[in-house]
Amino acid sequence: MKKIKNKIKFLTILSMLIVSFGIAVTSAYAQSETPVTFSVSAIIPENQIDKNLSYFDLKMEPEMTQTIQIVITNNSNEEITSNIQINAASTGTNGVIAYSEHGIQDKSMEYSIEDIAEVATPEVVIPANKSTTVDIKLTMPKESFDGVILGGVYVTAESNIENEEVNENGFEIENKIAYALGLKLTENEKQVEPNMNLKSIEPSLEAMRTAMNIKLQNSEPIIMKNVMIDAQIYKKGENEVLHSAKTTTAEIAPNSSFDFVVDWENTKIEPGQYRLKMRIEYEDHYWEWDEEFEIKDDKASSVNDDAINIEDEFPIWIIIIIGAGILSLLLYLAFIFGKRSKKDEEEK
Repeated sequence: MKKIKNKIKFLTILSMLIVSFGIAVTSAYAQSETPVTFSVSAIIPENQIDKNLSYFDLKMEPEMTQTIQIVITNNSNEEITSNIQINAASTGTNGVIAYSEHGIQDKSMEYSIEDIAEVATPEVVIPANKSTTVDIKLTMPKESFDGVILGGVYVTAESNIENEEVNENGFEIENKIAYALGLKLTENEKQVEPNMNLKSIEPSLEAMRTAMNIKLQNSEPIIMKNVMIDAQIYKKGENEVLHSAKTTTAEIAPNSSFDFVVDWENTKIEPGQYRLKMRIEYEDHYWEWDEEFEIKDDKASSVNDDAINIEDEFPIWIIIIIGAGILSLLLYLAFIFGKRSKKDEEEK
């Protein structure tokens, strides 16, 4: 019954993906023979720290105000609408810096780029094969700070041309693409000491597969690159590694939390007591944890029930019982056949 249920889940999601793919292809080609494309570039100001960079890397001062500019170029043959948003940098699963989500503010973050930068015109219409300049006003906090404030100018664009044939078929099509341009602010060159915290360990689903999420936090205003993260999970009291994960290329945004995922290799998460051994290395700094944790029955069941194609481990006690039963049957049959053979010999 469990396998049938998993197969139904798998087929349902596969069908959804096929339908989504079909709609995505339609949106890419039904709107126009020319796909909607655009680019975003920064007009580099005088207080740019490294003028060879294509994104904003600005030297600022307390209470400083400044207007910076970006140029959005519509490279398509259609009029497009662009939406511009300022997002704080976040860290994605297993260590990837992203700028696509708005309103994420880690508890360790003292200043957010979203409170400092304001877009003059958050929505602009750009004619075909034309460019538009957008102003962004920066207002620095009164208090000085050490380290980095990091974010991005996140720009999305969608076609303004409706397609009647697609609409008549009942599809709501959006031909939308996105672009992120980094925005980094610093006030001084003082080196900030990095710090990593282990926040929690929880069972989870990743791409509908069983996994363990280890929530980590960079509590300091520093960008960390090429970070090594190594995690091993054991059953409590055992020395054999149950599941593990490792990366040497993690990138972590300042003042951000993220999940480091240990794949459970498509097997059931069993409730019980576990142990995590973990090490993080960044330049000449390292952090180590040796933590015991518990997975409760309700949490394990919730994750297992929603997982797809989970491999059920056959309990060893069932194998022993079946083996003993087969052996008993064979001995019984041997006894019966032996008794009959002896009787036949006596009758002869």
